[in-house]
Amino acid sequence: MLIDDFLSDLKGTSNLSPRSLRAYDNDLRQFEHWLAGRAKGDLGFATVEDVQEYLRWLTTQGRKPSSTRRSASAIARLFKFLGRPIPRGSTQCPTVADPTSAFGRALTHEQLDAMRTAARGPRPADSRNTAIVEMLYGLGLRVSELVALDVKDMSLELQMAIVIGKGGVRRVVPLGGDAMSYLGRWLSVDREKFTSERGVSSADSAVFINRGGGRI
Repeated sequence: MLIDDFLSDLKGTSNLSPRSLRAYDNDLRQFEHWLAGRAKGDLGFATVEDVQEYLRWLTTQGRKPSSTRRSASAIARLFKFLGRPIPRGSTQCPTVADPTSAFGRALTHEQLDAMRTAARGPRPADSRNTAIVEMLYGLGLRVSELVALDVKDMSLELQMAIVIGKGGVRRVVPLGGDAMSYLGRWLSVDREKFTSERGVSSADSAVFINRGGGRI
């Protein structure tokens, strides 16, 4: 079976503990069962859209964020094992708020372009600011949601973020387009440069940090 073959390969090529492997096994079989229950076909032919729908469904089932992240990791590794890593790029999803409904109505296109122009630049701080603008507008996030984002809740590989909304309700938000591009650069390159320039060690878990290394 696919899952058995994958776990056998993972056991020989990774440093995952037996406990983690058992958890991956359980996560993947749950995903397989979910696919079958919705007539979505074999696990080996699951699509990125299937993965996103499944992870959104998990957040409605009372799963802990750490459990959802582990499921996402297991599925991402399975896709890589199959020779078709989950691509990065724009992903449209009806559960993402229309940016014009939450942000665009307050700004004209000219004002938004001016914000983007003001944010962009060669410095790491500019990379952070641009990512903030793109995530607020492109993903329809509230400021409070953006400020609360933690690095551990971001998956650039799966193009998703776990966002905590009003009342502590968690939801999975697909990342795409410019938001994905600028966030990826901030997290993978410029966040570390930002802290190095200021001589601080950012132990803070926040995605977006201030000049002191803490959450903005």
